[in-house]
Order: sequence, then structure tokens, then C-alpha cells
Amino acid sequence: MVTSIELQEAGIIWLRDPLKFRYLREAVYITTRRRQKPPERRGRLIVGYAVHRKRGVGIAAYHRRYWHLKDYDRDLDPDGPYAVHNFRLGPSPHEAVIPSSVHVGQKSIPYGGSTLCLEDWEARESMERRGRGEA
Repeated sequence: MVTSIELQEAGIIWLRDPLKFRYLREAVYITTRRRQKPPERRGRLIVGYAVHRKRGVGIAAYHRRYWHLKDYDRDLDPDGPYAVHNFRLGPSPHEAVIPSSVHVGQKSIPYGGSTLCLEDWEARESMERRGRGEA
């Protein structure tokens, strides 16, 4: 189901190629600016953000979706908590989405439970079997 958040969107600005990443974290923040980039924060790499249609006259609040990675996510830190050989926190954070599923006005597909996530679990199990000397 598409929510009012997605219906407000007019486009997505990509600062980096989203398809270079295994997953992206999707978040929402409230702003009164239709096109402003989300604020930079230490330890967070902004990959892209939605821009919105103008809504009537006066000041309006927009719920803007944006996509980012934290400095310990798998693509930025291959040995971090989401590393395939490690999975201290599982294969991805709970807010992770599949990058190719991000489109204007549409809900993104969650990474957890997807075929990509299942491939990660299979890769980890394969690594563990090799480590134990199994075929």
C-alpha cells in the first residue's frame, strides 16, 4: 500500500549510484523544505533523497524519505557487524531496503526476507561449512 509519504514525492535525487550497494537504509524525516538535502551526520553516508511537490499556499511539512548507509554497514566496512562471514547483527539492519526497488511514489522492498537476504544466509552457511572442513 502506498502511503501519503510516497504520494508527496516528485522525484529522487541520487548523490551516489544506489545499485553499487547490497542494501540501503531507508529513513524518513520531517522538513518544511521540498528539495533540501538531509543534514549530514558523522558516520552516515547519504546516498539519495526524495524531493516533493509543492502543497498549496504557505508553509507545509513534508515527510521526506532518504537512503543512507552507516560507516559500519557491509559495503563501507566489509569486516563490520553485517559482514557475510560475521552477521553479529544479522545480514542487514531492519530498515534496509533493496536499492533497485526504490522508485518515486512507491514503497521500497525490504531487504530482510528477500532473495538477496536468503543468498547472504546461504553464503554464510557455506563459509561455516568450509571452515569446519565440510563440503
